[in-house]
Amino acid sequence: MQTPEAITKIVRILPKTLTSIKLYGLSDLHIGTHYYDEKKVNEVIKEILENPNAYVLIGGDIVDNTLKNSVGSVYENKYTPREQKKMAVELLRPIAHKILAITPGNHEDRSAKEADSGILEDIAILLGLENLYAENAFVLFLKYGRPRKDSYCTTSIYMKHGSGGGSRVGSKANRLEDLKKEVIADIYITGHTHQQMIFPQKIVIADHVNCALIDKVLLFVNSGTFLNWGGYAVKKGFSPIVTGCPTIDLWYEYKNGRVVKHMKGSIIV
Repeated sequence: MQTPEAITKIVRILPKTLTSIKLYGLSDLHIGTHYYDEKKVNEVIKEILENPNAYVLIGGDIVDNTLKNSVGSVYENKYTPREQKKMAVELLRPIAHKILAITPGNHEDRSAKEADSGILEDIAILLGLENLYAENAFVLFLKYGRPRKDSYCTTSIYMKHGSGGGSRVGSKANRLEDLKKEVIADIYITGHTHQQMIFPQKIVIADHVNCALIDKVLLFVNSGTFLNWGGYAVKKGFSPIVTGCPTIDLWYEYKNGRVVKHMKGSIIV
């Protein structure tokens, strides 16, 4: 049996005519519960379809997938896991050509633990995207545009579903920031904590080749949720959450004879 990769590397090359991109990190939809915000999800899917520059990263907990040994009750789900999987495929099929990479969350992992069944991997296969599936986490090298004749503009994105995080916003931010201990990338995206969040940070890299110190800006993004407040969240004393997902804009420009890359995160409430 082959040992799975700790982190999957995915390279995607988008059209060279693109000079800007809008990314949506979709996670924590929790399809199948009574509290799934289907209306807002459909609004986001419509936005993605209508914007030719929009692309998607799937970050887990797309389905709620409550099983017998789960923390929640199977009787509180509106749809069975099998129905949830069908609903997820139906929802994502129209934007399948815009999905850049996929990684599961702890709710999909329940099936893997109970019965060696990868429910989000099944969804990826049904969408024809099995080559974009990462079991644990992925680093996406996203190439787009053609700022120079012989090269693309490249942005690196590290994404995993995440775990833990606590109930306070500060502790969730700490968990998100910890991702830079694992991989140095341009953008970090995680989910799980249901808190929409964006913040930049700067580090200094020692360039061994040129014996120079180089500033590097990192962008940290928590991808939010489409699960309305109720049920288990109320029982456990979790605060209400604003549903939705942040977006990330990437673009480049020529400045003083060189290519300058830009990135900006946005949250709309």
